[in-house]
Amino acid sequence: MGNKLYFECASGIAGDMAVAAMLDLGASEEGLFRTLRQLDLEGYKASTEIFYNSSIKTKRFSVALADPSHPDVPGADNSDPRDDMESNTLSSPEKPVSAHENDDSVSHEHTHFHRNLDDITVILHRLEDYRVCDLALRIFRIVAEAEASIHGEPIDQVHFHEVGSVDSIVDIVSAAYCFVDLGIEEVLLRTVNEGYGTVHCAHGYLPVPVPAVLAIADRYHLPMKFTDTEGELVTPTGAAIAAVLWKGRGLPDDFTVEKTGYASGHRKYKTVSILRAMLIRDLKLSADSQVCRLETNIDDCTGEALGFVMDLLLSAGARDVFYTPVFMKKNRPAYMLTVLCSEKDVREMEGIIFLHTTTIGIRRSTVTRDCLPRDIISVETRFGEADVKVCRYEDRTFAYPEYESIRKICTASGLTYQEAYLEIMNAYSSAFPE
Repeated sequence: MGNKLYFECASGIAGDMAVAAMLDLGASEEGLFRTLRQLDLEGYKASTEIFYNSSIKTKRFSVALADPSHPDVPGADNSDPRDDMESNTLSSPEKPVSAHENDDSVSHEHTHFHRNLDDITVILHRLEDYRVCDLALRIFRIVAEAEASIHGEPIDQVHFHEVGSVDSIVDIVSAAYCFVDLGIEEVLLRTVNEGYGTVHCAHGYLPVPVPAVLAIADRYHLPMKFTDTEGELVTPTGAAIAAVLWKGRGLPDDFTVEKTGYASGHRKYKTVSILRAMLIRDLKLSADSQVCRLETNIDDCTGEALGFVMDLLLSAGARDVFYTPVFMKKNRPAYMLTVLCSEKDVREMEGIIFLHTTTIGIRRSTVTRDCLPRDIISVETRFGEADVKVCRYEDRTFAYPEYESIRKICTASGLTYQEAYLEIMNAYSSAFPE
C-alpha cells in the first residue's frame, strides 16, 4: 500500500509550497535536481533554502529565471521580505539545473512562453521515469481542462500562460517527482483556504479565486473555504497538484502521523504563509484492501443470461465478476457466480443477481487482498493513442496493453491481436525506456 499525504492548506497552496513541503518530508533533493536536468530547459535555476517563518523552521523552493525583470521570478515584484530569523541557503548542485543561462536561452524561452498541451508533452517525455512523466502530464491536463472550460476551447487548443512558463513547468515536474519519491498514492484534504481581492496575470486583473482555481475546485470537488485574507492563497498549479491524487477523503478517524514537513511561500500576507504536509498511516484497513465477496450457485440459467448479468455487474462497479464450473447435488452441472465489490455496492449487486438470474440465495463474506500499485498511461502509436497498465512490485515494473486499446487498433488497422499488442509495447518502450 502506498503512502497517504495530508496537505493542511490553512494558508492555501501553491506549486512551490507543495514541492518545498514534500522536500521537507524527505523527498530527495539530489534526485529532484537530477530529474529537472532531464527536461533540458534553459534560462532558470532552482534552489532550496531553510527559512524561519514566525520562528518555525520551514523549507522554501525557488525557481529564478535568468531575466530578473520577468514577472514570474520569485522575489522580482511581489515576494515577501525575509523574516529576521537566520536562513540557510541550499543551492542546486554544481552544474546548474538549467543547461544555459545566457541571453540567447532567455530569449528562446520567452518566444515559446505560451505553450499548449502538446508542447508540454514533448518536454515531459524527456523524463526517464515514466511515473514522474505521467503524473506531471496528469497535473497539466487538470489545468488544461480548467482553461478549456473557461475559454470555451478544445483542450488541445488551450495555450498555457503562467502555467506554461519555465518556473511553473519546474514546479509541476518537481511536485510529480516528490510524489513518486515519497511513494504517495493519495492526497488527503480537509479544507483549502483561499483569500479575496484581485491578482494580476496574463489575462489582466482577475478576481480571487482566479477562474482556473474555481474550475479545478468545481470539477474535482476540492473543499474550498474563503477567508478574510486579502490576496491569492491558491494558485492554479497548487490546486492541480492537490487535485491529482485527491480521492475526496479527509483525515481518517484513526491514524498516526509518520512525519511532518513545513513549507513557506514567497508572498507575505497578514497571516503566516505556511503549508504543512503530513505522511499519514491509517490504523484501519483501507477501502481498497477489503472487498465483499458474493457467491451463488446457478444451474438453470442460459449462458446468454449469465453473460448479460456479468455485463450489468461490471457496469455497476463490481471489482471483478467470474463464473466457475461446479457440480451440485444429484451431480447437476452448474456455475458458481462470484462477485467482488465494495461494501457500499453490495445491495445493488445483490439486486442485479436476484432480478436477472434464477438464484434464491447469495452467500456473502469479507476478504482482504493485496494489490500492486498500478497506473494507466497513454502512449502514441502509428494508429492513435493506446492505454497501457503499468504495475510495480518492489524494484520491478510490468507493462500490459489494455484490451480495449488492442481491439481499437485491430479494428482500425487490420492488424492481428499479436501485432497490435507489439505495436503498443514498442510505443511504450520508446516513450519510457528502462
